[in-house]
Amino acid sequence: MIYFIIFYLFIGTFGETFDRAIQIAECIVNCNTDSCQNDCYKNIYPQREIKKIDLNANFNATLHCRDVNFLSILHNPGLFVIEQSAANRIWNNAQVINGKISLFSNLYPGSNYRYRTHRVTGDGISQPEISSWFTTMKLDSEPEQVKEIFVNNTLPERMNSKYLQAEVIFKPAEDLSCFYEVLSWTRDGGLSIGNINATKSFKFYLHGLDYNQNNTLIISAKNEGFSLSSKNLTYSFITPTCLDVHQNLTICPPNAVDGLNVSQIYYYNEKCNFTISWDKPDLIPDNYTIQIFTFDKSDEPQLIVVPGELTEVIVSINKTGIRYMISIIAESHGGTSPPVSIFRTFDRMKNNSISVFKEVAIVSPIIILIITLIATILLYLRHRKNKEIQRQNNYCSNLKETINLNPLYKKYLKPTSMTDNKIDNDSLLTNDNFEIRPVQLQIKDILGSGISGVVRLGLLKIDQHRSIKVAVKMLKDCSSSEEIRNFHQEILIMKSAGIHPNIVSLIGCCTSNIRPMLVVEYCSRGDLQSFLRDKWEKILSESCKNKTHDKSSNNACQNPNYFSLSKGENATSNQLYDVQQGLLDKNEELTVENLLSFAQQVANGMEYLSLNRIVHRDLAARNVLVCDELTVKISDFGLSRDVYRENVYKKEGSGKLPLKWMAIEALTHQIYTTQSDVWSFGILLWEIVTLGCNPYPEIPTNMLLHFLKSGYRMPKPSNCSQELYDIMIACWNSSPRNRPTFTELKNSLDKLMPTITDKHEYININDLIQVPNKREILE
Repeated sequence: MIYFIIFYLFIGTFGETFDRAIQIAECIVNCNTDSCQNDCYKNIYPQREIKKIDLNANFNATLHCRDVNFLSILHNPGLFVIEQSAANRIWNNAQVINGKISLFSNLYPGSNYRYRTHRVTGDGISQPEISSWFTTMKLDSEPEQVKEIFVNNTLPERMNSKYLQAEVIFKPAEDLSCFYEVLSWTRDGGLSIGNINATKSFKFYLHGLDYNQNNTLIISAKNEGFSLSSKNLTYSFITPTCLDVHQNLTICPPNAVDGLNVSQIYYYNEKCNFTISWDKPDLIPDNYTIQIFTFDKSDEPQLIVVPGELTEVIVSINKTGIRYMISIIAESHGGTSPPVSIFRTFDRMKNNSISVFKEVAIVSPIIILIITLIATILLYLRHRKNKEIQRQNNYCSNLKETINLNPLYKKYLKPTSMTDNKIDNDSLLTNDNFEIRPVQLQIKDILGSGISGVVRLGLLKIDQHRSIKVAVKMLKDCSSSEEIRNFHQEILIMKSAGIHPNIVSLIGCCTSNIRPMLVVEYCSRGDLQSFLRDKWEKILSESCKNKTHDKSSNNACQNPNYFSLSKGENATSNQLYDVQQGLLDKNEELTVENLLSFAQQVANGMEYLSLNRIVHRDLAARNVLVCDELTVKISDFGLSRDVYRENVYKKEGSGKLPLKWMAIEALTHQIYTTQSDVWSFGILLWEIVTLGCNPYPEIPTNMLLHFLKSGYRMPKPSNCSQELYDIMIACWNSSPRNRPTFTELKNSLDKLMPTITDKHEYININDLIQVPNKREILE
């Protein structure tokens, strides 16, 4: 049959049209009998004899790339008829190829294939050529890391020259994977995720880039059959300036002026004349604007505009003996250059050389003093660090002795009265406004603990007659240097966060002792996850008593443990305030307005954090605390996320990850941004709607990424309106830049509140009892 194909390719290509020949070849490939083959061409071409010539096919096949069920073969260009053979050595699946890349799909994983080819030319049909064996990837094979990335060409976009496109070429690993995922990060555009099909070339284009912009690429190879990924390879580059590309000042702004200088200074009476000069640029701008003003702002600024052909100007000033700043910008039709400035002091009593000598004489001792001061500080910090390490080693080796020496530790072991202490005389107070004297704190019961940290209830003495309840975070005994460093980093983050009504605010800290402490405001009603689950259990209990529930609720009533928290639940919820759980027994009704208000308040707090460039990285109901009057506050936005929880996180090296709350880019590349916090907010909104149900209850954690990348998202809860579910779906957009901002989320929730009526509820609490039978609180 192969010769029939070659024959009619030959006729079609050099007799009438190539397209007609391809149609006949495809018809013959699908035939199993000679009569069928004759029907493909008997009414089109007369019978012709195939001309065979003694010519090599010169196919020269090499493997371009592969996957578990796919091969891409690179070969010399030309018109070929190719047959495929597997281990059974039967030649089949004949196809016509015109080009230099041949693609073969629907193959078996981890299998060998080879190819027999005939070249069709104007002189006839070549002798057959058999290629080497090529092997597909195994199903569970993990791709290897990309070897190298570089940018080849950066050119203006064809449709819009205001932006650039960059040709990115990468060198694959030895396994030659065909499919890749690319994350691109730009200074202004944020994060973008894309998939690259490299079956024809190992290159792609980045579009919409700004001039003179820093860009970062992260590339990983993908196993399409088993959704496995290689390690990331990161590459950064800076796009050229507008002038580097266009060399045209009608399109681009000029470069910054070079060589700005002051010379030829002359004094007369109370005035001073001098010359301002600069280097001549390669491209002449339209004009220069020079600004001269006194450093002490004692005189009005002086503006001078000169033509672009000039490179110097003579200036006169009325005051001498004071410091001036001289700035210059170049201007053209394409824009304005960045300003360049110099500082000068003009003294009418001395010539320029004496003035320069005076400045040097003044500045030199200052520089020497600064260098000496820096060196002294560095030596002191080094000495203090060594002393701190020695103190901690002594502490861990002899805890009893340290307790006897440090009265604060006695206070941890047994709360004491503070009436005998005099706060004003405490020598541990530092100049830090957040620093709290240890004698101001009375440490009480443990509220919660984790791997490296513990949280205690505390009383903070405000004055001699008044104290307030606080939550005190501290590290456990003999903490590692990394844990201590992370704890201090959390203190710095909370200091930078400031005060907001929906953020657990920092009250103060104690860093002058061996064991640092973080003092935050106390939220009496516990975490939102436990609060919502408590309300759910009450709704379920009332439903069972009234006998008004459906079949699913019957199951729950017959089995009181059906929805209860199983053993180990404390590990998954933030049980910070176990001693205060009695407060949750208040007989108060939970309304739709309450639930939407929780979401509003969290969005409001996250908007504040995002505007302050703080990324939470673990936004979830368990990390939102509930105060009196149902005010909610975001907590745990520092680096000590492991203080309260154990098995919610999956171990990754020395870190822990809340997998079911994480965005796709955080799961694949450990990238955390405000955009990934938005994804987590969508999960938290789902938790609020379902009153604390665990996300993705029927999906194993190890399969979560596969489901998300395939487009799966959690379905709409039965008690949730479409408007509210649309907000969740927007948060779960696979492209980070297409997710809403927290400001937009807050505004969307604000619009829902006034429209709540008896006929239009966005969350139907009465329908919660009809949540699917497998309402799994725990995995």
